[in-house]
Amino acid sequence: RARSSTADFRLEEEGPEIPVLRPRKDEMAEPLKSQIEAQDKLDRQEHWRLLYVAMTRAEERLYIGGSLGPADKKGPPEDSWFTAARISLGGLGSDWEEDPLWVSAMRHGEAEIPAKAAAAPEKAEIRLPDWARQPAPVETRPPRPLAPSSIGEDDVVDPPPSPALREAALRGKLLHQLFERLPAVPEDQRSGLADRWLERSAGIADPELRRSLIHDACSIIADPLYAELFSPAALAEAPIAAVTEEGVVVAGTVDRLLVTDERILVVDFKTGRKAPETTAEIPAAHLRQMAAYTSALQVIFPGRAVEAALLYTAAPVLHPLPSSLLERFRTAG
Repeated sequence: RARSSTADFRLEEEGPEIPVLRPRKDEMAEPLKSQIEAQDKLDRQEHWRLLYVAMTRAEERLYIGGSLGPADKKGPPEDSWFTAARISLGGLGSDWEEDPLWVSAMRHGEAEIPAKAAAAPEKAEIRLPDWARQPAPVETRPPRPLAPSSIGEDDVVDPPPSPALREAALRGKLLHQLFERLPAVPEDQRSGLADRWLERSAGIADPELRRSLIHDACSIIADPLYAELFSPAALAEAPIAAVTEEGVVVAGTVDRLLVTDERILVVDFKTGRKAPETTAEIPAAHLRQMAAYTSALQVIFPGRAVEAALLYTAAPVLHPLPSSLLERFRTAG
């Protein structure tokens, strides 16, 4: 039985109860001394009351044991339940006996078998079903998620062999970022904001390059042909996930997604170093990526037409992708 190192006491007779660390014996003084002694008395009463409850509530057997700590070099404490039970059983004539489970034990009395247990009918033999003795079948592995963006990596050609191609790649990446930032900006403020961002954040010091990038980005965004793609109704960086009809789990993020009651338009930006001039020149990896996106969107939005397009920012040029073309690049897993 351990005493608490803290308790709530009053430093003044009518004062509030506050938590106080229990002082050492040689530091004990009023007004804490009398309060601590009173609390210790209550603790002892509760300690023996709980033993009485245990002894009177046991229906057949009562086991009393404990553990010894570093401070118990002389054995169990004198005020422990164990010591009280050992002295009591010794007074009743019991002594220590060898025990296969406890090494040694002291007992008093024999446990009687309840009448209801003696009269209980024998239980019928339980037969386990055959499947209980057989190994569990190997669980089917769920389909591995397909990330369409990993299909359509921009590294579809070898690294640029010339400074001109490296410059084209950088141009494409900057246009990509402008397409993400400018659509939500009022048209009359796009040029100024784009110029400040390119100079201060992107580190483009050449004013001619900044003007060229701003012209291309703003022209595409303002073109009536692409107005709905960059309208407030279109979602930027939209996550999608679905299990296609072929059983493939598709999960990814599309650059632009327009959702209407009749149709779905999904567009991905490509910052490749070379923009295809015709649909026939589009890399197969890009087409497989868009085929995966459209397959997922057909599951997410059943009954609606799903259209896809690729925007190559190096030119820039936007290629609508016929559904008949994407159908040839669908994957079954």
